[in-house]
Amino acid sequence: MQQASASGQARALAPVPGTRYDRGMNDVLFRQRRLVVAAPHPDDAAFACGGLLATAAARGLEIVIVTFCTRTFYVYGNRDGDVDAATAMRRREEEAYAALLGAGCRLVYLDYLDAIVRRGTLDAVFDVSRDDAADAAMKGEIAAHLRMALTAGEPAALLLPLGLGRHVDHRVVRDGGLAGAADAAAAVILYEDLPYAIDYTEAEIRAHVAAIAPAARPVDVTTADFEAVKARGMACYRSQDEDGSVAALTLKCGRRIAPDGGAERYWVMR
Repeated sequence: MQQASASGQARALAPVPGTRYDRGMNDVLFRQRRLVVAAPHPDDAAFACGGLLATAAARGLEIVIVTFCTRTFYVYGNRDGDVDAATAMRRREEEAYAALLGAGCRLVYLDYLDAIVRRGTLDAVFDVSRDDAADAAMKGEIAAHLRMALTAGEPAALLLPLGLGRHVDHRVVRDGGLAGAADAAAAVILYEDLPYAIDYTEAEIRAHVAAIAPAARPVDVTTADFEAVKARGMACYRSQDEDGSVAALTLKCGRRIAPDGGAERYWVMR
């Protein structure tokens, strides 16, 4: 997980009008029996959506995690190295997470280059203003992969990254899904990229959502054991979070929403 946060300050987020928050799970996210999660990298589903996915698994929903940018050398903070070895390590971590969710979780594991590989520098990873032909081509292919996953079974809700944090891979996956796959989904839901959301105020997050999906409504989800569930999932990814600091920052994001135990916030488009 590259450049997790600049500040790490856990600023409280006020309740958002229209949000239903309680100690239970909001069923608006479970109207379908399948969830298709578009994950830019291994670990993004667990860090951003781990509470939701654990509850979905416990309810017997089918979970399909489509992971796109898997070819990388970025493990344990190294910015060069053996792509094949690093990629294999990250796949094992993703498989461990899927096993934690149970038999109802299926991985679609693709082999697109991580932005740090295809762009060459960490700074370039966060340059979303760059006009990149490779990124444009990826969007169309991402849409095709997601359409395939969405139409390969019962009607499904599509979960896409909101794109907080300016990581180009998150933006490419989001834009590809919205432009070419959303119409094949029974519901479209944006998830807040964690822990990148820690660097945004509530007003900034709302403005970000409004620019993408003005009618999207927020839904906060939590469970009685929310943080323990999240921690178990995030612990699968030691190559990206060796000392647990990224997981700790992610839990801080959740406490901004629900100080008494943490939560995840989703933005439901339809």
